[in-house]
Amino acid sequence: MNWFNKHLNWTVVLSWLTSYFIFLALLAIFSTGIEPYVTDELAANGLVLIYSISFVLLPVFVAGWALKKKSRNLWWLLILYVPFGALFFLTLENRSEPQSIEFKEAEPEIGKQKEDYEIQTRESDKSPSYTSRFWILKTSSIVLAVALVAAIVYSIVIIRDRDALNIELKSVQYDLTLTRAELTSTKENLSSMQAQLNSIQQTLYSVQNELDAAKAELRLYEETLGVRVFSGVQQPPVTGGDLIGSPNLKNNSIATDPTWQELKEFLLIDPTDDEVYSLELFNCVSFAEMLHNNAEAAGIKAAFVAVQFTGSDIGHTLNAFRTTDKGLVYVDNTTNEQLQQIKSEEWDKIAYLATGKEYGSISLGSNTPLDYSSYEKMKADWDIYNQKLEAYDWDLLRYKLDIIGYELGNIELWQIEELESSLEAQRRELNNLLAQLESVWPTLGIVANFDIYW
Repeated sequence: MNWFNKHLNWTVVLSWLTSYFIFLALLAIFSTGIEPYVTDELAANGLVLIYSISFVLLPVFVAGWALKKKSRNLWWLLILYVPFGALFFLTLENRSEPQSIEFKEAEPEIGKQKEDYEIQTRESDKSPSYTSRFWILKTSSIVLAVALVAAIVYSIVIIRDRDALNIELKSVQYDLTLTRAELTSTKENLSSMQAQLNSIQQTLYSVQNELDAAKAELRLYEETLGVRVFSGVQQPPVTGGDLIGSPNLKNNSIATDPTWQELKEFLLIDPTDDEVYSLELFNCVSFAEMLHNNAEAAGIKAAFVAVQFTGSDIGHTLNAFRTTDKGLVYVDNTTNEQLQQIKSEEWDKIAYLATGKEYGSISLGSNTPLDYSSYEKMKADWDIYNQKLEAYDWDLLRYKLDIIGYELGNIELWQIEELESSLEAQRRELNNLLAQLESVWPTLGIVANFDIYW
């Protein structure tokens, strides 16, 4: 206790430091221990209580005790609540008298010793060493007080920053909650939209299938414009001339339309064209019936076609196939006695039908055209071939006459050689053209009408 009486300023500073640490300890306990369980109003009241205990009760009590020891008025406590007033408080002079010893007035020597002691005390107080220690003590007290104030200010700033961060954290948590709610709503909407999209896709797929079927039917009728087409008719009534009798058609419910390549491969291995033609036993109706049934059995959808010619009671039958890449293709693999005398090869032919035009057919090959205009061009090439052949015959006749003239001395040798070279060039051209046109078969007549039975 004697140390505190001798060091009043240090005692005050220590009380401030103690109050500060008590404040920090209580604040930490209050913030971490009970913050989740209190409201903002209770938290504010708790901070007031902590501040009162830490910075009002203990510091004021110790400061008042120090003022009493310095023989100062307690009104000096108010200076602690003025900015930087604590620094001025530490500089207050101690007015208390040094402790005197009671001397008996009756003893002169003792009185003289008293006077000598007081003089010595005053001189020691005025000595440089005493003054230096006094100012060092005051300076240290001031420095400590400044450090204490700085620490208090720093704590206040930290607390404010902490509060601001807590507010910002709550705001972020609130925004996060809203975002999660929006995300959940968006996911639900997306799931609903996905379900609707799946339903629309299924509907679109169904409509697309119907549209494809309608396009196929439309393509069939466009390709056979002006032609009667029958679907699902098992046994078409075929009568008249060479078509007397009815075929026995056998359809396959799972047969499908082939590609052009698949159709060619099937025709090359199908044995129908190997049959021998007989007007009474195996005529064109029998050929068309057999090819139809063989194709259906192989899974290829086929049609039976009956043709009538202009100015004739004799008709003809053949087959039709609807390819997926080349459209409607007519196939004729029938021959007769007259045609068998002309050709001795495979009888599979691509037929060309158009009402009011001649019936055409070309032997099946790797480059066989499928449209009627190509057939017409090949027919026109036949006319060109005949014209060139006629010109070649005239040049050949002239060549023979020139040889006679050369023997008589009327024609030069170079003229004969020149004509001979021209004839050789014409011969090569005619052979090349004939190789292209020999696959064209003679026409059966002008088509009056024809019916297609699927």
